[in-house]
Amino acid sequence: MPKSGKAIILVSCGTSIATSTMVEEILREDLVRQKKYNIEFHSCKTSELFAKIDMITPDVVITTATVPKEWISTWKEQGLHYFKGTPFLTGVGVEPIMEELIRLLNEWQGKKA
Repeated sequence: MPKSGKAIILVSCGTSIATSTMVEEILREDLVRQKKYNIEFHSCKTSELFAKIDMITPDVVITTATVPKEWISTWKEQGLHYFKGTPFLTGVGVEPIMEELIRLLNEWQGKKA
């Protein structure tokens, strides 16, 4: 659950330039501009994930690069929600991810579905 009253989403890709920016913009358009959720976005390279997580303590981690299953297990133990970012780029399989993100945001921000 967000500690600051806003959800923090960390989006990562191999270089923190292209695909993480695309995913962040898709999320920003749909969740912030259209649905008015209070979200703070951050991005980083995949190699910087653990340091960035320690620094900003996000609520959600989304990666477009493949990450080891051990990382995902560690994040789950820490209470972080992890999603693959490639569906945002392909359009295939994005609906269940958006539904889960909206469910979490509603829960965290006290909104009714």
